[in-house]
Amino acid sequence: LYLIMREEESHKTGRGFYLFPSEPVSGRNALQMPHGVKDIHTGRIGIALFLEGDFNGAALNSVPRHYKQGAETVTADLADFSQSYFIAFSRSYALNFPEGYMIQLHGFSAGKRKTRAGSESVFIVSPGIRSRDHVLEKFDRCLENNYGVISGLYPLEVRELGGTQNRIGKVLREMGHKRFLHLEINRNMRNQMVKAQHLRGKLIKCIREMDQ
Repeated sequence: LYLIMREEESHKTGRGFYLFPSEPVSGRNALQMPHGVKDIHTGRIGIALFLEGDFNGAALNSVPRHYKQGAETVTADLADFSQSYFIAFSRSYALNFPEGYMIQLHGFSAGKRKTRAGSESVFIVSPGIRSRDHVLEKFDRCLENNYGVISGLYPLEVRELGGTQNRIGKVLREMGHKRFLHLEINRNMRNQMVKAQHLRGKLIKCIREMDQ
């Protein structure tokens, strides 16, 4: 059983969609998909991971990061706001699970990358800052070993898509919570993961190994 918090279908204003386990789980991590529709399949993949794994919560956007309201373009990027329900979710998580990772799923296009390292990566793993995170180095190796693909580690192997301007990562660090994982997945892998549970299982395995 799960606790679900969402906006009414007829009254979506960007507050988001939230999932919580109704009973305690063994994992310490949570998921966010701030661009769950625009970053194609990340929302569906994230919900599937939550249901198949052992996460303490999941949050995704309920409106696109930019949408039309009459003649006006509304900005609703939940990875960029300093005040939002996403921020409240993140703060609460950090207070209750100081040793867990807030994991954000994003999608990228290899063809739009500025570097060879970026275009050749299937995953781009980042702590959201320009410094090393030894747990995420282990996670990065796990992705490469289990998927048999190139996983680029920011900033050591890839110098783009590091999520350094991500507002939620900044808020967590201001609280002294340094366990933030900004995970970019290329389009081809997302197309596969959304259909194949065994591919999502490999990601869950690598996340679980971060707790060990």
